[in-house]
Amino acid sequence: KDEGVLFRTDLGSNLEHLNAPQLSISPGELSQHHITKMLADPNRELLYALDSRGNQLVTIDRETLQPLRALLVGSMPTDMAIDTANDVLYVATFGATEIAIVELRSGTLAIKDVLRVPSNPYRLAVDHTNYRIAYAEQDGDSAITILDARTGDVLSQQSAVAYQPALAFDPDGQHLWIAEADAQDSRLRRYDVGSGALGDLTESDSGQSRPPRNIVLSDSLVFWAGQSFSTVSLAPIADFGEEILGINASATIAVSARRIFDPGSAVETGVLPARSEVVAITSGFDTTKIFQFDNDTGTLFVVRPTQ
Repeated sequence: KDEGVLFRTDLGSNLEHLNAPQLSISPGELSQHHITKMLADPNRELLYALDSRGNQLVTIDRETLQPLRALLVGSMPTDMAIDTANDVLYVATFGATEIAIVELRSGTLAIKDVLRVPSNPYRLAVDHTNYRIAYAEQDGDSAITILDARTGDVLSQQSAVAYQPALAFDPDGQHLWIAEADAQDSRLRRYDVGSGALGDLTESDSGQSRPPRNIVLSDSLVFWAGQSFSTVSLAPIADFGEEILGINASATIAVSARRIFDPGSAVETGVLPARSEVVAITSGFDTTKIFQFDNDTGTLFVVRPTQ
C-alpha cells in the first residue's frame, strides 16, 4: 500500500460564536461555488451542497434550482450525512477538527451544536437509531472513531482499521460498513457494532485495485469499486464498470458520474448531462429525480429518469 501522507493541522474554526450573524451569508450564484458533495433532503424540496473551498453549506431549492442561503459551517467541510429521524445534518469539518450539527426542522439553515472530536474527520456515517456517528480520517491506514451523536463522547476508537475508508451504517445501526480506497488490495468490510465498538468482522474475499473512496448502501446491496455486493455474504453480484454514486430509496435507480443504471442487473438505462460526481437522488418511486452539478460550467441539471 502507498504510504504517502499529507501533513495535517488544525486550521481553527469559523464556529467559535454560534450566534454570530456573519455565519449566514449571501449564497450568491451557484456558479460562484465549487461543490464537492450534494444531498437531497427526503422531507423537503431542498438540496444541501458543500463548498469546501468557501467553507460553506449551501441550501438549494429543488424546484427553482436556485441557492436560498449559505452558512459558514467550519474550516474545510469534506463530508455530510442527514439524520432523518432527528432532522439534523452532520458535517465533517476536516480543517476545524469538528463535526457541525445543523438544524433542519425550522427550514432556516442554523448550527445547533458543534462536536469537537479527537482527530480530523474526513468521512462520516450516521446511525440515527442509536444516536451514533462514525468517522474516518483522511490519509493512509485510518483510525475509526465512533461517537455519541448527542454529546460527542468517544464510544470507541480503533487505529489503523482500513486504508482511506468510506463509511456507512445499516439502517438499524447493527453494522458499520467500511470500504477501503486507493490501495492495491482494497477490501470491503462489515463490522458488527451492536455493542458500540467494532466487533465481528466479515470481509470480501477478493480485493480491488485502487477504487475510489465511496460506498452506497441499500437494503440488499452495497455498491463499491464499480460493483454491487450482497449485504449478507459480501459476494459480488453485478459489475457496473463505473463507480455508483447514489441510489434512490426504492432501489430502482442507480447513478454514476455519467450514467443511469438498473441497480439489480447493472443494465444502463440512461445518460446524465455531464460527467460529474456531484449527484443527488430524491426519494420515492414516483418522484425520483437526479440532480447533477457541473463545476466546470456552474450548472445544476435535473433529470427525470424512466423507471
